[in-house]
Amino acid sequence: MESNEITDKEESRKCPMSKIDNTSKTILTYIRKRLKQKYGEDRPLRAVHAKSIGLVNAFIDVEKLSPELSIGLFRTPGRYDAFIRFTNGSPRIGADNKRSTKGMAIRIFPTGNRKLSDDEPAIAHQDIVLLTSQGFYPESYDLQLSGIITAIGKKVQSIANAFILSVISPFKAFRFFIGLLKTPNVLEETFYSCTPYKYGNKSIIKWAARPLKPVISIMPGKPGDNYLREKLIEDLSLDSRDEVAFELLVQFQESKTKEPIENTAVIWKTPFHRVAKITIPPQYIDTIERGQLDLNTYFCPGNAIKEHAPLGSVNMIRSQVYSALGKERIDFGTKKKNPVENTISMDQ
Repeated sequence: MESNEITDKEESRKCPMSKIDNTSKTILTYIRKRLKQKYGEDRPLRAVHAKSIGLVNAFIDVEKLSPELSIGLFRTPGRYDAFIRFTNGSPRIGADNKRSTKGMAIRIFPTGNRKLSDDEPAIAHQDIVLLTSQGFYPESYDLQLSGIITAIGKKVQSIANAFILSVISPFKAFRFFIGLLKTPNVLEETFYSCTPYKYGNKSIIKWAARPLKPVISIMPGKPGDNYLREKLIEDLSLDSRDEVAFELLVQFQESKTKEPIENTAVIWKTPFHRVAKITIPPQYIDTIERGQLDLNTYFCPGNAIKEHAPLGSVNMIRSQVYSALGKERIDFGTKKKNPVENTISMDQ
């Protein structure tokens, strides 16, 4: 694996920050306009991944690792608290049997005396945002607006931009659309970060989470609109005998050519290395309090300690856009006549 020192200056040379900032502003303007058209004066939902399958408590157990893996969150063995939001990737609240990317967004917290970072002891959390797709499409900063319009635009706009993207990168577009999946159980899917991150100062990785639960579920004959949530509730019920767990993995960049930072549609072929175990204990998630916490939370690649900071122009745009929209959505909720609490215990 290559071990050159990673610097922000080096990473920014491929795409000037002015272009990233302008692209983010253009995307934010478009999304705000579409959310206003869709929700009016009501509180908007997320622009994409609007439908939550469930928000769950979890534990992240770091094992004894080799020196090259003992970095950042994983520098010493121990346990972190976390919660995870499973989602349908669609911008619309629709039936679970519609094809879509599925999401697994993890938030890791300091636990007891265990901090996320020795250098940044006050940092509140680390987010790891994952999808069932191995590549992030569109793959470059200059195509992100077209990707957003394809996802949330009006019908004619959406079709036109999807056509443009398919002409620019037909194979990547085809691979993305056939990758939109139906699944009987999100707890039996593997999730990927698609985009790259630092692993200390000298290594670059992508994240993944692979289920340890046996893959035994089958699609219902007549799945209900919320069958994925119903299955999640069933698998996490207090009388369930099966442990629900994932292994958290990292995949190192070994070649700047074969594992590029700036082309997020390229699927890396390097091996995965386990750095932690994710355990989701039995719990009841179908509560008003859990639903409110779901509404009042946003996940963002930029919510990270410096050892695991996001890399590349696509991640920079995502970080700016996700953060701005998430804060606006939460602020909207708190300004209502009966504001929803932003700090709800995950023990509920």
